[in-house]
Amino acid sequence: MPKDEQTSATFYNAPKKADAEYERLVNDGRDADAALMQVLVDQPTATWLGDTGDAIAEATSVAGSGAWVILEPDALPQLGDCDGQGDRVALLAGAAKALDDAGTKVFLDVGHSTWLSVDDAVARIGKVGIEHLAGFATNTSNYNPTADEQVWGDKVSEGIGLQYLVDTSRNGNGSNGEWCNPRGRSIGQSPEVLGGDRMFAAVWTKVPGESDGTCNGGPVAGAWWEDIALELVRNAR
Repeated sequence: MPKDEQTSATFYNAPKKADAEYERLVNDGRDADAALMQVLVDQPTATWLGDTGDAIAEATSVAGSGAWVILEPDALPQLGDCDGQGDRVALLAGAAKALDDAGTKVFLDVGHSTWLSVDDAVARIGKVGIEHLAGFATNTSNYNPTADEQVWGDKVSEGIGLQYLVDTSRNGNGSNGEWCNPRGRSIGQSPEVLGGDRMFAAVWTKVPGESDGTCNGGPVAGAWWEDIALELVRNAR
């Protein structure tokens, strides 16, 4: 479950893997690569919670007043289809309430513009309920251009009456149709609170440099991959 904090329209830049990687590159005398890594060090990026096996309890325990939490459905227990769908919706609704009660601003991850239709996205958010949601999140860990997500997100926002966040961490070159470690991509727009009626902020939800999985030469999902981290920054220049 990704988490970020926002205070007075600024983001909290939590410690992350890129910090240690930057120090290592400096110590190894790799100044050019260190300069690239510095870009990632400087960007506030979400902290993914849930390693304890109870993401909701973990998020609630560390959440401060006004913290942002993106509620990721995949962080909840995998349930079967049919009867399990109702249980899953109930879990999401309960998680949103618990996090909202803890003082966080909860955004529900609803996928992205090339996965769900506007009507499907509106319906899924509606099933969970909007009482405890500050908004919804799009493009999490994906590569779709921000402009495409805005066209889709604006329509979902109009249908559900909520603002939204867009993950811009790796969408600078848009998508080539692959979801797992596509090469030739780049970091996108830096995190920014826009405060718009529809798109409220650009955020870095996926950590640039962490693998999507064992594809296209990558290590296991979530493992640090120096080559891809440097490539993402290099391609943005």
